[in-house]
Amino acid sequence: MVTFDLKSFSFVLCVLCDVDAGIPITISYLHNIGIMSTAKRQHDLVPYAFKCTCISCASPAISDLHCREIADTPVKPLKLVRCWMDNAHLSDDYLMQPSLRILQLVTEEGLEFTDTYIQHLVQLVATYVALGDRKNYLWAHERIIQSMEANPNNGSAADRSKFPEDLETHGLWQRHVKAKAS
Repeated sequence: MVTFDLKSFSFVLCVLCDVDAGIPITISYLHNIGIMSTAKRQHDLVPYAFKCTCISCASPAISDLHCREIADTPVKPLKLVRCWMDNAHLSDDYLMQPSLRILQLVTEEGLEFTDTYIQHLVQLVATYVALGDRKNYLWAHERIIQSMEANPNNGSAADRSKFPEDLETHGLWQRHVKAKAS
């Protein structure tokens, strides 16, 4: 994530993973690229006299399929998790599998800075709490914190206090497990 800090009149770079020496760091001229087709991205770059050759634009057919799947997969962490949590007929991975798939696609497309990325992580965190899955909760929790630190201006950035480390006292702890047992 690259932002410009007006006070220091400098660029600020925050990364979600290690960057090897010699790897170019780029910024995007476009917003909402996670849901744009390659043709739309290229069209929107015309005013900048720039033709993008990133991995997504170099493989437009694959990238367009990924972006369509990302855009079409519902993510409403509070609403969807509430419905799933108390429904014993829905499988444990009902929300987990689609969110993990989207995280994979988002990562392949280099879109970890988008709202979609953090929303699916939040959905996973809530799912893992309701399943009593501490290990995977901590995995998703760590990625949310990394994303929040790398992109403090993200509109979907969640409040750290909503992601406690003491899970057993959380009101939703194992709620789906208990719903299936009753």
